[in-house]
Amino acid sequence: MIPAFLKPNDKVYLVAPSGKIESEKVQFALHLLQNEWHLKPILGAGVGKNHFRFAATDSLRLADLQMALNDLEAKAIFCLRGGYGVSRIIEDLDFTLFAKNPKWLIGFSDITFLHLKIATLKISSLHAIMPSQWQWEGIENSLENLKQVLFKNFNFAQKYEVLGQYSPLQSEGKVQGLTLGGNLAVLQHSLGTGYEPDFEGKILFLEDIGENLYRIDRMLVQFESAGILSKIAGLVVGNFTGSTETEEDFGENITQIFHRHWKKYAAHKPLGFGFPIGHTAENYAIFHHAPALLTVDKEGARLCFELENQQNKSSFF
Repeated sequence: MIPAFLKPNDKVYLVAPSGKIESEKVQFALHLLQNEWHLKPILGAGVGKNHFRFAATDSLRLADLQMALNDLEAKAIFCLRGGYGVSRIIEDLDFTLFAKNPKWLIGFSDITFLHLKIATLKISSLHAIMPSQWQWEGIENSLENLKQVLFKNFNFAQKYEVLGQYSPLQSEGKVQGLTLGGNLAVLQHSLGTGYEPDFEGKILFLEDIGENLYRIDRMLVQFESAGILSKIAGLVVGNFTGSTETEEDFGENITQIFHRHWKKYAAHKPLGFGFPIGHTAENYAIFHHAPALLTVDKEGARLCFELENQQNKSSFF
């Protein structure tokens, strides 16, 4: 099910379910949403009540997010930032009213936990930049992209496309499936929990920050050992930034690591690189748990979402 796209004067929430965020970034987001996007933003009561590394205590962050999930008038929930914290409260969240009246949940990184949970309800969400990045240098294109997606101002009617880049280590092919993914470490942490995703037939997209090359390799070893790479229909690789371990230290770069793990599937499953997804200024919106077509060929890689006639459906294929 795809929630209703936004219109001017829609009520939206700003909540901080994970790490703390500076007041000036919150005020910038409130001003932009109200005065430029012409929405009616509501700020969670716990925002600014910093508790060590968290935006507030677990109970306050839980209460804010629960209020936003339950509000029948709200059309979107903007998560102010990632960091760490969602996994501490997710088991206590009640999604009953949200499932009956879905709205857009927007964020990435630690917010991947919420995307995974919402996907179990067969509801789409949006993996995209958060207000903690909205003042970054060079963020303008990604911010405009988020606005156009949320207001459904696509270039080609019902289609929305995100482009990767050509790599000699890519695996060519074309496949349809529901998108699934986000932060690699969060996905790993979801295994064995109630919100572990169903990987079968999915187009998996991945990004991460601050993980050294050996740790990324180790997580992919676990994915392969758990049968996850054999289950998915295709793989989309975004940005992996912030590693303090160099290619000279480990012997491979990110592209080579993914290529090695994917070699046994390369003949019949596409692998695309260079997608603008992750902790960088180029972080374009990706629909999570939505029907998509992944194409990887000599021109590069493309992830195309065809949303026509999908809104308010409970399943896609």
